[in-house]
Amino acid sequence: MSAQQTKTAAMRRTPQQERGRQRVDAILDAAAVVFAEVGYEAATTNAIAARAHTSIGSLYQFFPDKLAIFQALDERYCEQCYALSAEVFSPQKARLPLATMIGELIDAFAGFYAQPGFRVVLTQNPTARFNPCEEDKSLKQEIVRLLAALLSARNPKLPPEECDLLADVCRRIATTLLLAGVLGDEAYRQQMIAQTKCVLVAYLEPHLEPKNTTSSACPDGIDRR
Repeated sequence: MSAQQTKTAAMRRTPQQERGRQRVDAILDAAAVVFAEVGYEAATTNAIAARAHTSIGSLYQFFPDKLAIFQALDERYCEQCYALSAEVFSPQKARLPLATMIGELIDAFAGFYAQPGFRVVLTQNPTARFNPCEEDKSLKQEIVRLLAALLSARNPKLPPEECDLLADVCRRIATTLLLAGVLGDEAYRQQMIAQTKCVLVAYLEPHLEPKNTTSSACPDGIDRR
């Protein structure tokens, strides 16, 4: 089931006009704050409606219950992740030094994952899915495709299947480390960001950089010797 189909199934009514879409966005924004403040179990639709400055009746026009709101918030983060991927994996990135390219990509996704609402979706998901966005297979494939295109542009001699494999490994490493950082405190999150950059640069350098120009330091000045 696609993200849009799931979102439609979770909602009682899909807004057709801009005013309705703005109201749904306000409800989801409010839900992210309320879930982050008190947790999913303690959150109520009344509290979400109050934070959204809308009536409870208006909320129920679009969402039958709290779970439906959570699912719609989940799907909105997936959609935002699609948009972020399209933006950050621009062809111009391939012209940057490898450490700079990796640093900018990781910083973009680390910032996205740091949203309080995203952390709630990750840690308090009542449907017991570990990572809603990453479980969308098409999103995984899109990220791999975009990164593989950058790798191919950096080294046109790499076979397409090798670019795909390198990109998939990078995605898995980055996802695992960045999401681990989200579950810790801010100091640990920053450490995971720095280590993700270090690991990816070290992994990709042999495939993308001339043998005699391999850097001895990771991004952010982390020495990996």
